[in-house]
Amino acid sequence: MLTGTKSQLYRLAPGLGLAAAAAAVGFFVNHFAPGVPAVLVALVLGVVLANARLIPAAAAPGLVVAAGPVPKAGIILLGFELILQDIVDPLREPRDPPPSCTPDSPGPRPA
Repeated sequence: MLTGTKSQLYRLAPGLGLAAAAAAVGFFVNHFAPGVPAVLVALVLGVVLANARLIPAAAAPGLVVAAGPVPKAGIILLGFELILQDIVDPLREPRDPPPSCTPDSPGPRPA
């Protein structure tokens, strides 16, 4: 079983490495030009390389994984982080009530 997993990783490595390199280029550009999103740079780089037919065939299986389950898992984890933040933040620091809810407020005005 382990040898099958190892061979699967070797088969996916070129494409996953290429995707990781594109992401690294995106983060590098974003570091020096903060207004340019890293994801946009990686996508444009991928489109340019694909249209110029510079992506080797050996990278295809890894790119399929990088374009399919990996972003979906990232979106799920990002959503989980946001949900967890919504749950933990109110427990962490008490928030002041809105001004209309304080005992000193005169309450709603009669119409």
